Amino acid sequence: MSDVKILDCSLRDGGYRTQWNFSRKRVQSLLDTAALSKIQYLEFGFASPRRKSGEGPFAAVSDELLQRFVTHDLAVGFMVEAKNIASSASPSKYIEEVLEITRSFQFVRVAANLGELDSVNLLSQIASERGITLMANLMRASELQDEDVVTFFSGLDKSVRGLYLADSFGALTPERTFELVSAIPHWAGVEIGFHAHNNRGMALANVRAARAAGATIIDGTWAGHGRGSGNARLEELLVELGEEPLGKETLFHIGDHLERYEYSEGRVRDESSFAFHFGAARGAHPNLVSDLLRPEIGLSLAEVLEALDSKKAVLEEEQLEIHSFVRFSENADSEISPKLRELTLGKVCIVVGSAPNEIDSLLEVELLTGKPDVFVATLNGRVKNLETAPDATFVLHHHRIRQAANDFLGQNVALISPFTLDADSPPVTIICGAAFPQQFGSPVEGGKVPIESGTTLAYALAALAYGGAESIVLVAVGGGLDPERQKEENAVIKSFTEAFPGIKLASIGSSIYGLEVLNPWAHPRTRA
Repeated sequence: MSDVKILDCSLRDGGYRTQWNFSRKRVQSLLDTAALSKIQYLEFGFASPRRKSGEGPFAAVSDELLQRFVTHDLAVGFMVEAKNIASSASPSKYIEEVLEITRSFQFVRVAANLGELDSVNLLSQIASERGITLMANLMRASELQDEDVVTFFSGLDKSVRGLYLADSFGALTPERTFELVSAIPHWAGVEIGFHAHNNRGMALANVRAARAAGATIIDGTWAGHGRGSGNARLEELLVELGEEPLGKETLFHIGDHLERYEYSEGRVRDESSFAFHFGAARGAHPNLVSDLLRPEIGLSLAEVLEALDSKKAVLEEEQLEIHSFVRFSENADSEISPKLRELTLGKVCIVVGSAPNEIDSLLEVELLTGKPDVFVATLNGRVKNLETAPDATFVLHHHRIRQAANDFLGQNVALISPFTLDADSPPVTIICGAAFPQQFGSPVEGGKVPIESGTTLAYALAALAYGGAESIVLVAVGGGLDPERQKEENAVIKSFTEAFPGIKLASIGSSIYGLEVLNPWAHPRTRA
């Protein structure tokens, strides 16, 4: 991350959507994803001595609640409202009761209006005595004048470590945000924060303006969940405010968390999907993003983000009424995994497709994976009969979801890119994943319907070529496909032969693509 810090307030502001009820799995996923994303602060919810009727546990957090979760190295805090302190019979006792049940937390934020300065200072003094960091959030920023900002923050106890403006109504413009944040006094060692709402669609623009004015902490929530139209979206902040690209593992976890816990049904594929924001940041045409999000492709959001992030295999939309396919990258040759190169260099690489009439007989040949000079790549889930092969590595389509791969193999497998395959990878490894899990081909176990697509085929061919394959043999590829899919694969094969004229591409059995038909067992490199 850059010098700006990010605070995740999903469990507090997002609680307005759920009445502060969150499943344990969702909260732990949120914590794990925040830690991987190098988010520094996480607000666990509101704190209060007593929870109101109908509100979930995150409306009144405590040490007991926090200790149910793994918080990693996150600084975890909570929020109190100054109005509750002021309206209590004994403000000091109210504060003491809150701090007594939150000893495990690292910071507290207080939400206050202009007339609640005394309550903020009382909390600051007591929190300081207990060694808890306090940040003060001045609310309703769109109603404030510059002098209001100066007066409020100048009147705070000097133990306050964070000076925050909150656009409670989501009504600020970037210009006004810049003016108000610029008016916040600068104290040595004190953070300046900004909390955006998106009611006018300007949350991210206002965040940028706040950063330009000197803000050092920015709030956000996953998928923007929050009161009204929501907050600045954390996933977008991580893209826009980070100096370095998100790592593959982090990106996968972000997509997985959003799809599992933050997106309503269908949102993964609609116009508000994070995939479009991320794709734009990576220079991808929205038509490509839409294509990757098509339900029949069967990619999860995490897999779509992984595809868009790839610099080795660049997906792009063609104009020939075919679907997205992999353009063979000029840079991938020098970046291919040494482990994959070890498996494929100088070998005959057999790519197994989906046609059942040919694949069933081929899989009965026990020597297929026993020969050191042969590397087997399969484009779908029909690998059940090969799962006992001790040294086999199966290459599937790059974006197959892990659970489906596990279902097909009947065992736990690693799902990684051929560009990150390392020496510690298990003997049976899913390097890619199958496409079209439901709509095409003949049903297999559990009603799943795997089949190769142009994207699948192209990715496997590119990975093997960059791995140094001597020749590539297609088995059961193209059979039974509709004309549109055949046209798609034909375009991929043509593109491949132009990109790699030195690699022999042939077929076993019959070929609908005009390739040489051969018997691989007659090849000198495959003889026992």
